[in-house]
Amino acid sequence: MIKYYPKILRRASHNTYMKIAMKIRQKRGVWATPASMVGFFLGGVLFAGSHHFYYRKLDDTLVGSAGRQQWPIRIGTALAFLVQSCLAAAASTAYTQWVWRKCRQQAIKIGTIDIAFDISHNVFDFLKISFAREFGLVTLLAIAFWCMPLASLVTPGALSISPKPITTTRIVSVNVPNINDHRRVILDSSLLRLDHMLDKLATVGELPQFDPPENLQNVSYTLEMTVPSLSCSPSDEKASLEVILSAFRRAFSRSVYKADAYQCEWNTQDLTFASKIAPANTSVFKGHLSYYNTPFPNDKRHIGVAFRHRKDKNSPWIVNFHECWLGRASVTVDVAFINSGQSIKVSTISNKYVWGSSEQTELSEADKKYLSFHLSMMEIVGGIIVTYNSTMADESEDLIYPKSSVGTKTDHTVLGRTADYAAMRASMGDKMELDSDPDSGIQEKNMTTVMEELWLNASLALMSIPGLSNKVPTQVNQTLWLNKYTYDPKNLIIAYGCTISACLISITAGMYAIYMNGQSYDNKFSSISQAMQGPCIVDLFNSQTASGANDRKICVANTKIRLDVSETTQRFRTHLRHVGLGAAQEF
Repeated sequence: MIKYYPKILRRASHNTYMKIAMKIRQKRGVWATPASMVGFFLGGVLFAGSHHFYYRKLDDTLVGSAGRQQWPIRIGTALAFLVQSCLAAAASTAYTQWVWRKCRQQAIKIGTIDIAFDISHNVFDFLKISFAREFGLVTLLAIAFWCMPLASLVTPGALSISPKPITTTRIVSVNVPNINDHRRVILDSSLLRLDHMLDKLATVGELPQFDPPENLQNVSYTLEMTVPSLSCSPSDEKASLEVILSAFRRAFSRSVYKADAYQCEWNTQDLTFASKIAPANTSVFKGHLSYYNTPFPNDKRHIGVAFRHRKDKNSPWIVNFHECWLGRASVTVDVAFINSGQSIKVSTISNKYVWGSSEQTELSEADKKYLSFHLSMMEIVGGIIVTYNSTMADESEDLIYPKSSVGTKTDHTVLGRTADYAAMRASMGDKMELDSDPDSGIQEKNMTTVMEELWLNASLALMSIPGLSNKVPTQVNQTLWLNKYTYDPKNLIIAYGCTISACLISITAGMYAIYMNGQSYDNKFSSISQAMQGPCIVDLFNSQTASGANDRKICVANTKIRLDVSETTQRFRTHLRHVGLGAAQEF
């Protein structure tokens, strides 16, 4: 400073030098303190932004080893500490400016001023009412200063570790149903397994548990394949009559040749067309009736299904009839094995009728293979299956000695959801007694839909039997769950946003206080000593009016003082001591 003003200081007296030096320090203090406040504030914002971008860079990345996990925690903690340190320094400086402004505006007890300068270090000073009463706005700034570190409780939760899926693709051989006719040998050897599998289908309404390809877990894939299908619609009166007639004929043949079969008297008086076809003393199985018409050339190629139901035990039986056609369906099947559970969904179905109601004299080679498979599966999937060959000439002979027959393997011909079958089996009972109500449980699906689903599910179930399916290379997506960093920016942005906003309000208030004071202040000893210079202060602290140290301390604390106003000092005594440092007027 002396080197910077050599000529001035040589010519000036000692008092002139002191005045010039004081003005230089005051001028420097005007911009130094605001610059420090703004610098600390911008530093806090910069560190907060760095914290955000660092966590965003870590988001969705692999955690790695336990040692590597420590570094993101350390760096995040360090950035949070730097943010709070910078913002707290800026807010503390702004707080000090308002303390000085208040002390310049009016006379305040020295004890209250002590609290104002000490509250940034001791939070319990908020319990003293005199501080809040004398320093209203300063109290709010002090509260904001103390609340800033609370953001550190929220920011650690912004970054967490959670398992996330990673999908990889690989080529794996999976099972697809095979329906070539040369598989008949394998089909015969698998009848028992098919019997159990399809019985479960019709009983619980669920597909069997498949084995994941190559025992992989959390895999999914899509199959395009062709499977046997069934399309049904309500039948006309002629077809319905054929169904009932064939059912009674088949039942009669069973009663003749299968004495061990469960039989009972069938009351036909309430059945549709009963007067046309009811033979005397005929016995049939209980439950659903179904009819299968063998699709030989020149025959009507369809499956007829009849099932009975009634509203209650006192109501007559009602029989519904359906005609179903065999076909092949191109289906898209989505298969997934997630957490030891399977999900099989058919997204698209495109049917092609192999045998319809139109006349067809000859089947193609592919249709013949397909027909062979249909005939084999019908033995297992069907419920009470009866065979009726419309080309036979001697109908009376067919009544006693049917030339073609298909055995009964499953109790029901339909498959719906689990709830559908649970209600059906509960209403029918184990023995399906005559007075039971097979349709007491209301099904949400109509019978046509349920029958079509039976056939489709039976076809899909072939994938669970290796002998009836082929291995086809398929693209499989495998999902692995790995620990990754998860960044929730909401926690960080809210915490830092509130802190930065409070700091911005504080430094704005500090800037205004500096402008009104004409210069900036701090709570350093040199600044306070400079403001407290004067013989009256010495006289106050050396006062003999108090007998002891404690009394003197109380006397000093209760003395009101107004700081750093002008160059003169006036003092006026009443019941309390009033000291004005540089105050031109008397209190």
